[in-house]
Amino acid sequence: MFDPVEKPHNSDDWADAIEASQFPAQCGRFLLVRDDFRGSGLGWTARMFASALLLAMRQSRVLLEIPVWHGSSRDARWCRQPPYTLQCFYRAWSHCKPPLERALSYEERCEGHNSSRTRGWQDDESSGFGQSRRIRFNPNCHSRHWSDPVPFSRFSNIDVLSVRLSTIHTHSAWWAGPGNDAHNGDFQRLLASAHRFLFGSPRPWVRELAACTMARANLQAGQFLSVHVRLSPEKTKEQGKHGVVVVEAYSLLVQALLSASTAMRKEHPSLASGLHQLFLQTANPDALSNFTQLLTMLSGGGDRAARVSFTDNPRHIHDTWGGWVDDAYTITQQTTVGVVNAHIARQAAMLISPSNSVWTAFLKQMMSTEFGSRAADELVAVSYKCNARKPGVGRTQGYLRIYAHPQRIEEGLAKELLFRRLRPAMEAAKTAMASAGLPVTNVECLV
Repeated sequence: MFDPVEKPHNSDDWADAIEASQFPAQCGRFLLVRDDFRGSGLGWTARMFASALLLAMRQSRVLLEIPVWHGSSRDARWCRQPPYTLQCFYRAWSHCKPPLERALSYEERCEGHNSSRTRGWQDDESSGFGQSRRIRFNPNCHSRHWSDPVPFSRFSNIDVLSVRLSTIHTHSAWWAGPGNDAHNGDFQRLLASAHRFLFGSPRPWVRELAACTMARANLQAGQFLSVHVRLSPEKTKEQGKHGVVVVEAYSLLVQALLSASTAMRKEHPSLASGLHQLFLQTANPDALSNFTQLLTMLSGGGDRAARVSFTDNPRHIHDTWGGWVDDAYTITQQTTVGVVNAHIARQAAMLISPSNSVWTAFLKQMMSTEFGSRAADELVAVSYKCNARKPGVGRTQGYLRIYAHPQRIEEGLAKELLFRRLRPAMEAAKTAMASAGLPVTNVECLV
């Protein structure tokens, strides 16, 4: 991925430049993206769309998402009603309307059986989920090298160009490359601004659902802890059975954090008093039940127990979003749940989430600032390696990330809590867990 050529003079996270690119005086040049990225979650999809936006800016194009369907909504991944795209949930990305003229399809021009070089695999939107076709890429369409200065440069004279989201993912140089500014952080700030532009402004009805959920749970913005537990057979298969953080490790780390913050408040009353209030995000009903029970047990119950809140919606052991199922109601419902959860979590004082989930990176981008802020806040961050031994699985090991917002928890206090106070509190939580007689043993989280 490469930065747009012209850089803003001040560090405003590129908000003005992105806004100007997506809301031009005249609508004439477009990059139309079809989301065929079936089976990928909202976080991973957001990462690809953020890269698509940067690609569009590079060639002075307006990015628009267009539905993947041919006379029906069968292929819509997130919303089975107009506009059949993520704009069901987020504000329109541009005032420009999709052009009436037929777009030049990147895939039709650059992929085909007559090309001379095989470059990899790509999902076929016309095939069933999980099926793939081998794509042969035309070497005249792009460079194989990271040094290619501008993706789509051979189509600079084409005003309306379309591409599949899965094609962007297939060309890792289009989205994974850091560009020339990786070392000074410009690329990461630009990528964060692209995320916040596209996904930082939910529609009013989404905000109302989030506000209702927070009011019912008595959650105050900037005064609670958000915890994301990611468990499913699909994730276990992706990471391997030894690479997923078990629920017991989440509970251990959360209880240690709660204990440490409670002790610190006696010395520093300004420390956020609402950290004993938890907003839990998980799509897995077993994870929700086990986490809340373990946390109650570790805290001793009663008034000392943390108050755990979560959205009221159906949950499933298996992943059900982004194309895993084909039921219209479930698809729209699960996307709504994800968007509402993200909007609540971005208002948290602290976030705990597994490092192997792209949802973690998405929440981090959303949490750092509201779109249009003059500068994003650098979150205080630390990683903990969590180990455990579980019957039938053996030893597991994974990483949990903790982020603290420096405007919601004073930066010095956040660092003291995460880097000095948390480790001793972890030992006390380990002792409580070991004495509980749980089948999971040797649970520990190390910085």
